[in-house]
Amino acid sequence: MKITIKLLYATIEYLWQIIDDIDTMSDIAKNDDIGYRKKIEQLQNKRWKTGITSNGYTLNYDKLKRGE
Repeated sequence: MKITIKLLYATIEYLWQIIDDIDTMSDIAKNDDIGYRKKIEQLQNKRWKTGITSNGYTLNYDKLKRGE
């Protein structure tokens, strides 16, 4: 897939939404650490839907796609 500016913007917005959802969850689950951790695990896993991969040190954009 060709990496376009439109795709980059869509990816930034998608990843930003994940961050915002994590922030919101921290407000909702103030007294439920187990529930909070479970929901955060689900939210952070959504990042892989972008096709971006990592070896733990660098990001690889070769398979970048629109997150959904």
